[in-house]
Amino acid sequence: MSDTPPFANLLTPWATGTAAARADVYAHLRAHPAQAAALEASVRDELTTGYPSKRVRAAEALVEVYGDPAA
Repeated sequence: MSDTPPFANLLTPWATGTAAARADVYAHLRAHPAQAAALEASVRDELTTGYPSKRVRAAEALVEVYGDPAA
């Protein structure tokens, strides 16, 4: 992953990629706290979506990137 990927380059592998692709996104966000902070509200919003797969990915991101297992 490049140093500063556009939002779509993070969103696509997170939303539709494999577990390995999501892990790359999480590693990038942990290395770039400002980008992680900019996305946090959107990720938290996914916890209440009607799609279970989106809720699971959001929960995974909150644990992996934000260290919030209670969410």
